[in-house]
Amino acid sequence: MSHDVDGVDLKLLVQKGVEIFPSSTPGVVDLVACQLDSGNDEVLFLYIDTFTHVARNRLRDFQLDLVVRDGVSYHVGRFAVDSDFCGGIGVISVDPRQIERVSNRDLWKRILKNVRPLSEGMEVCCGMNVVDLTDFPHCISGTCVDPSPVPLGKVISRSIESRYFNFTVEASVYIPAFAFDDILIVSDGDFFLENVSLIRPVEEAERRGSIRPTAIVFFSPGDPDDRFSLLGDIDNLASFIKGELLEEFSTLLDGCRPCDLIFAGASLGGYAAASLSLKYPEICCRSIVLSASFWYPDYSYEIFRYLTDRSGDFEGLSIYHAVGVGDFHLFDENLQFRKLLVSSGVKFSSSVFCGGHDYVSWRKEIVEGLCWHSSFGRL
Repeated sequence: MSHDVDGVDLKLLVQKGVEIFPSSTPGVVDLVACQLDSGNDEVLFLYIDTFTHVARNRLRDFQLDLVVRDGVSYHVGRFAVDSDFCGGIGVISVDPRQIERVSNRDLWKRILKNVRPLSEGMEVCCGMNVVDLTDFPHCISGTCVDPSPVPLGKVISRSIESRYFNFTVEASVYIPAFAFDDILIVSDGDFFLENVSLIRPVEEAERRGSIRPTAIVFFSPGDPDDRFSLLGDIDNLASFIKGELLEEFSTLLDGCRPCDLIFAGASLGGYAAASLSLKYPEICCRSIVLSASFWYPDYSYEIFRYLTDRSGDFEGLSIYHAVGVGDFHLFDENLQFRKLLVSSGVKFSSSVFCGGHDYVSWRKEIVEGLCWHSSFGRL
């Protein structure tokens, strides 16, 4: 962090909460965050999703300094950020007596429950502002203010009592206003429907002509504790998708075929997306695999062996794969997955995005994956 905020109009900046300035370093910009002092002796820190979390033992690197200008007290800091960063950014308040103890997981979780956005004039997700610097200045100009716009299409929600899992799965389908060609199935659907809306960027990509008109099926366990069971049991997941999820919305999806479907998932959902398309191409032969937890369930990397043993047998499959520079604990295994794809016979794209293990980054990559799948005809 740089403490240099000379020449910055803090009175104007605090109204925005955050601003971007050019940097002399190639590929980097300066992000300047500013908040009014509450007078409660609070110490504020910039929270960059995943990055601050992983580096919390060096929390003071993210501290906002207390600066007084014309009798007004501000918390302000200048931070170097990669110019293609996409993710959630907010501010956290930490009791000075606890700063040296934030490595304690329970304490840190309590602190993060109070993360707040830098600006109310930007899209907010999970208490943080959504910042995509590739869309600068629009992403922080104050024009992107509606996090939950009314979609052009319609959303219908159902609760499914799954006989395969013996628990409730919440599901929703978004049907575009016009006829659709593709059907995107998204795990962790509660987040992508309610917290970091996937519908708006998909509609925007459709209007630009970057993707084909796409319906979206969101699904997630009714009880978050059932997430590992839902996404980790690939055999039952395949049966659930074919026999219950798609069947529930069959009249709306108009007899969809495997070539119509794209399964997208991140983290454990990324593991599920890769495993489903590789093992059950007759259900879904296209996928978007993000920041995948290939280690699941016991660090046996069974899906790697499956991919190696059947190399050359995957004609007709297409996989969009991406991992973030902030996926510190999953980065190497995702690079290994990319190496295995090279000789597998799978049509694939694999890239590294400038973001972390968070839904904001994944939302952008899902749209990128849809663009990639739309760039060529169905296999």
